[in-house]
Amino acid sequence: MSNLIQLMYISRATFKPTPAVQGIEPNVARILQSSRINNAKVDVGGVLFYGNGHFFQCLEGDKAAVHTLLERLHRDDRHTDVKVVSEKPVHVRRFDDWSMKYTAINDSIKTLMGKFGFKSFDPFQFDAQHFEALIDALEKMNQPDDVIDGNNPKQSSKKSSSRADKERSGLITMGIVALILIAGVILVTQLL
Repeated sequence: MSNLIQLMYISRATFKPTPAVQGIEPNVARILQSSRINNAKVDVGGVLFYGNGHFFQCLEGDKAAVHTLLERLHRDDRHTDVKVVSEKPVHVRRFDDWSMKYTAINDSIKTLMGKFGFKSFDPFQFDAQHFEALIDALEKMNQPDDVIDGNNPKQSSKKSSSRADKERSGLITMGIVALILIAGVILVTQLL
């Protein structure tokens, strides 16, 4: 992918948090579910973090696809104050196996916030060093059981690459059949 980028943004949630179900706030679960479906369609991946009414998301993929998703986020009424904090070209994805990894506030993030002198997660107070430390921590974390709402992101990602492999295989088969037919026509033409 020649236009591969990594884009990080932050935003504030407009909804009032409700009690978590299976470790995830229900509004965030809906965002995550649609992100996994929509991102897989355009080969975009990354990580989503929600805490204390704030979102942090890292998107990785083709520049045009990532920017299209960002435009959609600006129109999403569940987000306000959407701010891009980093955008850079990359050669390799950090979250390659995830259509969208999700991590909630946990001890590792609380420790990281304390290390930087923050009492809670508020990415609007972060600088570049804080974002890099956060993305490093999120990359190292494993999802509890790797499953949220019955959706295994690794399987989703593998399904979409498997589907792409099947499409490529089908095109190759059609190409071979076409070549055989052309060779047959040429052979029959020469025999006549």
